[in-house]
Amino acid sequence: MTRNILPPDLENVLNRFKNQIFSNLNCMQIGKISKYDKGTQSVEVEIQVKRRINETEIKEYPLLTEIPLFIMQGGGAFLEFPIKKDDYCLVFFNDRDIDNWWVDETVAEPNTLRKHSLSDGFALVGINPKDKPLDLNGENVVLNATGFDLEVKTDKDIIFNEGTDFAVRYNELETAFNQLKQDFDDFVSQIYGLHTHPAITTATVGATAVVGKVTLTPTTDGIGSPSSADVSNAKIDNIMVNGVGE
Repeated sequence: MTRNILPPDLENVLNRFKNQIFSNLNCMQIGKISKYDKGTQSVEVEIQVKRRINETEIKEYPLLTEIPLFIMQGGGAFLEFPIKKDDYCLVFFNDRDIDNWWVDETVAEPNTLRKHSLSDGFALVGINPKDKPLDLNGENVVLNATGFDLEVKTDKDIIFNEGTDFAVRYNELETAFNQLKQDFDDFVSQIYGLHTHPAITTATVGATAVVGKVTLTPTTDGIGSPSSADVSNAKIDNIMVNGVGE
């Protein structure tokens, strides 16, 4: 029996070749943080999809190690977030081998011929699946962390912890408070330091007690003492909002 063998279809050949190229080309993947190294500012990442090796074989991606962490920064300033295990991220894979740059910023020919390799990723933390959305404000800029909430509204008002905490001009507050304290102390001094009160003396004239007067001193009698109020504990050194309210 003779069987005719048809020549390969060009379109099928090209499609297979294309799929083969794409199967080894990495651009971006969804990952989950398994470990964070603060010292090197790098993470270990588990890719959250599986890859098809061929028509019958599916495997998990290997654990990606020592992946540089993307940090929002510029001009020496930066915005830090407490990266934790199980945070989701996007992993971007560089066009070429990043080893030289990653080690010491060396600008040189790549060490290898790697292109879009799993070894050359950068992690951008901050994505969520549909079933775990954040409680977003939707209109204003909000910085939320455990025990603290800061909201910058579109009208430029700044709100701490939903209005339960306030930023104040501490120096002006301290001056006003000290003046109030001084006024109170002056009042105490005038009332208890100079004012005399009627009292029954031990002296008698015949069978009649003589009513005399006695001066009460705050420091010895324990009444009318100067105020011990102190506003210094109200100062929060790490919060400074310039120009708010002007």
